[in-house]
Amino acid sequence: MERQPKTISDAVQLIQTADIISKTAQTVLAEWSKEAEIFKKVKSTGSPTAVKILPSHELFNAQRTIAAAVGKLTELASEPSVRILEVATQFQESRALYIAVERRIPDILAPHDEEDGLSITEISQKAGIEHRKLCELFIL
Repeated sequence: MERQPKTISDAVQLIQTADIISKTAQTVLAEWSKEAEIFKKVKSTGSPTAVKILPSHELFNAQRTIAAAVGKLTELASEPSVRILEVATQFQESRALYIAVERRIPDILAPHDEEDGLSITEISQKAGIEHRKLCELFIL
């Protein structure tokens, strides 16, 4: 796939997005500072109960803005073909993790030390998965 050259407009958007992140980070830091003061006051009173606070409206909006800006940075900085590969790989990784947990592979491996370990055939027999499929699943 042919790579499309970036334009001046893309460069301007990149700089604007970086500025938005920088300004929004200042808001986040200020709100975190306010939260720290609240926790400090609660600790000084000696209250044994844990303090649970929701983020302020400003912090919530700043977090949303940063998340959106990160998406924009991804859009500007990465090539579409590379991004498609990243998304496909992320799906494969999450599927492998799901199967490993579902088939309790960590529990199968836990009693064995790192030096001896288990062969893929032994793991597949205990997990109830064909060894070839297990190999393909975990080779990323």
